[in-house]
Amino acid sequence: MKIQFTAATEIIILSAQTVTIPEKIINVPPRTKTLSSITITSMLDEPTQKRITVKTVELGNIILWQGSSYDVIGQCTDQDVLNRIKEIYNIPGN
Repeated sequence: MKIQFTAATEIIILSAQTVTIPEKIINVPPRTKTLSSITITSMLDEPTQKRITVKTVELGNIILWQGSSYDVIGQCTDQDVLNRIKEIYNIPGN
């Protein structure tokens, strides 16, 4: 499944962080990628772990639902997957 965005979107892969080691504070800037689509190569539903994960070409593994959110989603559709990825990465559009 391929998710096409209405426009190229900058996605934050890793949020900015501050790392403290003895006598040093290191500010690590966020890591981002600008993408116009995400290609999902597989989806794994793990009922015993209460987790649904998708594997993507561009971003690697993405945990879509786990724990109580796994219970709420039940049987997810392609549209649910699309909406969840857009929610996780704050992607605007349809």
